[in-house]
Amino acid sequence: MFGKDDTVIEGRIREKKEHIEFKIDPSIKVSIIMPAYNASKYLVDSVESVKKQSFKNWELIIIDDCSIDNTAELIKSMSEKDSRIIFMQNTENCGVAQTRNAGIKVATGKYIAFLDSDDIWFPNKLERQLEFMEKNRYAFSFSSYLKFDSNTGKNGKIVRAPKVVVAEELLGNTIIGCLTVIYNREKIGKVYMPNIKHMEDNATWYSVLAQGYKAYGLDEVLAKYRENNNSLTANKWHSAILQWDIYRDYFKFSRAKSAKYFVQYVFNALKKYF
Repeated sequence: MFGKDDTVIEGRIREKKEHIEFKIDPSIKVSIIMPAYNASKYLVDSVESVKKQSFKNWELIIIDDCSIDNTAELIKSMSEKDSRIIFMQNTENCGVAQTRNAGIKVATGKYIAFLDSDDIWFPNKLERQLEFMEKNRYAFSFSSYLKFDSNTGKNGKIVRAPKVVVAEELLGNTIIGCLTVIYNREKIGKVYMPNIKHMEDNATWYSVLAQGYKAYGLDEVLAKYRENNNSLTANKWHSAILQWDIYRDYFKFSRAKSAKYFVQYVFNALKKYF
């Protein structure tokens, strides 16, 4: 017979064994949405980070938003060399939200993920996050990520993913990095982004969580977010102004309610960026 300590040890061994033996169904497909506008400087690095993924069953949908550099030519060339890369092009410049939506519309994967054309994934990003979701039956997940200086390449702050986020928390927080999000299309459906000038991704995640879903965080650094520190202060002030407009114009909150969430937004932004 087992004593109490033996039972605990046996349980830990069984849990470890189950973790090792868990395998992602290779038939699962992930659709990765990548908007691109004048992205030729960093596009190849971003695409290469997808091609290096340990999980191979993906489609990368890159949508050119009427770039005036050679972005479209680069995408077309890469798509001709790898059938998993799908080249799309807007007929007019639409902005990031509608450009992502064009990709979401044609996505065929069970899961939908996002990566901008200047950001980077680590090679185990899809594998670790899909395992996290499949094993726990999560419909929506995100991970921690690392910021790095666009000019020097120097690594900056790690933005840590909390264990879980619910809808109301997103009104005053932008903790969910778009480059880390994966959601289950078969459970949630295709979720399209509102055509707003700021935080269209955060507003989208809010719309999902407002249906009763939770966003589950995987506290592993699985992506790198490119940041231009030359304009950091100016960008943050501009973002703050736009955030206030979203509370008032998009969510239609009163001044008092907007002020409540705006204070939370500023506090959390300071924690996130400094």
